[in-house]
Amino acid sequence: MPAPAAVTVYELTDWARALEPVFAVLGRWAQASPTRTVEGCGLTPDATVQSMVTMAPRRPLSPPVVMSLVLYDRRSAHDAARRYLVRWDDRLRIQWSEETTSATAEVRADSTTWARILYEGLPLEAAEVTGSRGDVTRLVAAISEDADRFSRPVLDPGAYRILLES
Repeated sequence: MPAPAAVTVYELTDWARALEPVFAVLGRWAQASPTRTVEGCGLTPDATVQSMVTMAPRRPLSPPVVMSLVLYDRRSAHDAARRYLVRWDDRLRIQWSEETTSATAEVRADSTTWARILYEGLPLEAAEVTGSRGDVTRLVAAISEDADRFSRPVLDPGAYRILLES
């Protein structure tokens, strides 16, 4: 999807992209907070996608999944739905895209609802799924299983060193 004409678009340098593992560890650390609550909170489509990239395990998904993800924010009457192309082969990649020809499935949901499916065990039936439900189920399982691993407090400081090295 091309950027609107009246905005400035920024792209990360390789140097800035090197911070990605740091942000992933911080996101996983925040997920494990014993005082974190989600009551009254919500996520925008882009925030939900960023959380997926942060929380997804750093491993291949086999067989690969290619799906279309259409998210909207039900809290805002002014925001249109955002379409993303989700590819998970050697790692998870998500980009804005209108291209859906390679997708085996499409998920359409409120962005906060999709996050709750991924991280809180809300049933997949809370979203509209067309196409290969099996591919969507595998993607959800891979993210939610790994996110669950980080939702428990880790008392061993050495475990964080392992996260930084992965």
